[in-house]
Amino acid sequence: MKTKQETTQEKIFVSALILFAEKGYRGTTVRDICKRAGTANINSINYYYGGKEKLYRHILEFMYSEFSKRKPEYPDDIPPEQHLRDFITAYCEMEYADNEYTRAFVAISIAELIKPSPWMKPLVKKYVKQQTLDLLVVMRKLMGPNVPDDVVRDCVLSIGGQIMYNCFAWPLVSSVFPDYPAMGKYHPKLAEHIYEFSLAAIMAIKNKYELKKK
Repeated sequence: MKTKQETTQEKIFVSALILFAEKGYRGTTVRDICKRAGTANINSINYYYGGKEKLYRHILEFMYSEFSKRKPEYPDDIPPEQHLRDFITAYCEMEYADNEYTRAFVAISIAELIKPSPWMKPLVKKYVKQQTLDLLVVMRKLMGPNVPDDVVRDCVLSIGGQIMYNCFAWPLVSSVFPDYPAMGKYHPKLAEHIYEFSLAAIMAIKNKYELKKK
């Protein structure tokens, strides 16, 4: 059973998450967060998180660390194709979960991409860089030694772009294709499509450079 202290801290976190998504960091006040959390004590944010800035940074840290917690661990002998499929599936599950919190995370991510805060770069280095390097290793195994490093890199970024596109551009996608299924349930099928589409492109590029080598 949760204590009152834990419940209050959790309410502040969730309230701040939703408000930062709706109004942005600068547009959200400490009073707004406390009002939504149901606590009249505006000092509670200082008590639990050390202030509004540290609370926002805590939310960003949670967001960027989440995939590290969810991504599967792989033995050395796993086929790179399976590694790629599992990576895409795990990322789609994280980005497209059908709940208010995931939508808030996406909204904050978009805001950070458009106008990065001073706290984003260290988190990218801490979490996203290693995830990207891991995928580069997998991509190199798939593409072989003949493909240039910049092409391998661009293939990794292309996969990330496919995963994020529907997530960030959903208002556009749903307007152009009104019968497109909601991502909350459709994302496993989307993950499989991204995997098959990407693998076919990877093999085509690999074959192209192998032919050049001959």
